[in-house]
Amino acid sequence: MLTTQKTLIVLGGSGFIGRHVIQEALKAGWKVKALVRSARSANGVSALGSMTFQGNAERPNEWIRETEGASAILDLIQPKLPARVGRKQVLQISMQRQKFASALVGALRSLNADQRPILISVSGVDDLAPDQDGCLSANSPLRTKDYGFSPIGIPVRTIIGKSGIGTAFVSLGTVYGPGKAFAETIFPKLAKGKWKNFGDRMALIHVEDAARGLIKVADSDSSRVAGRSFVLTDNCPAEMSAFFGLSAECMSVTPPGRIPRWLASIVAGRPIVETMLCDLPIKSSVHDLPDFQLRYPTYREGLPAVLAKLGYIR
Repeated sequence: MLTTQKTLIVLGGSGFIGRHVIQEALKAGWKVKALVRSARSANGVSALGSMTFQGNAERPNEWIRETEGASAILDLIQPKLPARVGRKQVLQISMQRQKFASALVGALRSLNADQRPILISVSGVDDLAPDQDGCLSANSPLRTKDYGFSPIGIPVRTIIGKSGIGTAFVSLGTVYGPGKAFAETIFPKLAKGKWKNFGDRMALIHVEDAARGLIKVADSDSSRVAGRSFVLTDNCPAEMSAFFGLSAECMSVTPPGRIPRWLASIVAGRPIVETMLCDLPIKSSVHDLPDFQLRYPTYREGLPAVLAKLGYIR
């Protein structure tokens, strides 16, 4: 019996999470189409095996027909962050993201309902307030006070939620892996003895598991996931000292010391510090996704693989 191959549209496919989503989706048998802005981006994404279509993310009306008939459209677009992120920068990014969200849902509404892909909207757990059990979970309300990058995620979610477009909302823990800030900034600083711990617990998920979880949500019956929220983290909230202590051990360097949280906020920016920390217990949705198993259930399995890929373990 022939089955129709599902199509996944990826916005932000050249990014850290986006590249892993493309790779994992292709392994799972999806047809993948990624929005690219330039020929250079197209070459990088095509090398992963994805089809591409060119366009400006800020003008979705010009390329929305490329998404027609797809099963899901996954929004992983993120503006590049400066070295220090303060409230001013967060609010500037928020305005960009709100403008894009409004344009995207407007463009999606121009498609016939039976040809419109479900939208997978991705944000962080810092958007969430404790649920009735005092945990962060799929049942959590949204925060009413700014925390981390919530001034970006919450307004975007509000715009999408009011649009009537079928959407699944996914909140990710801090995504670690061989890319983005961990590869470019954090691990290099740790290797040079310049990284300092500044908090207690973090909610983590390996980038491969984040990608696989997002694909699993996209693969679900749209009528069952539309309007629902999911929280994707691994099985083990990590003490920052333990996470970077194991990192230092694997890298054969001195474990990092600690600085006050207020000092870290001055250096890196309060939103960055807040988004890396999560002192509340979390109920992850990974156990609610049928036939889904984490490849790296805790950072203890994930970290050595990441550091080996980055060349810190030989």
